[in-house]
Amino acid sequence: AQYTSFYLPILSLAFADPMAALVGKKWGEKKYTFMGHSKTYLGSFASYSFYFQPNLPNLTHPLKQMYKRLQDL
Repeated sequence: AQYTSFYLPILSLAFADPMAALVGKKWGEKKYTFMGHSKTYLGSFASYSFYFQPNLPNLTHPLKQMYKRLQDL
């Protein structure tokens, strides 16, 4: 359980990047250029949602601890 903070982001990226490619190629119509590479808005959204959804508890956990400490003051 203590290593979840390390493994979960790596596994999330392992799934988010291919999902962005699949979604972007299948349904992505509107494109933009980022650092010389063509990207689709829908593929980028899929990547962000696949990455941040499982990692949200890891991102908010330190904030909850800080909030508890502030309440104790």
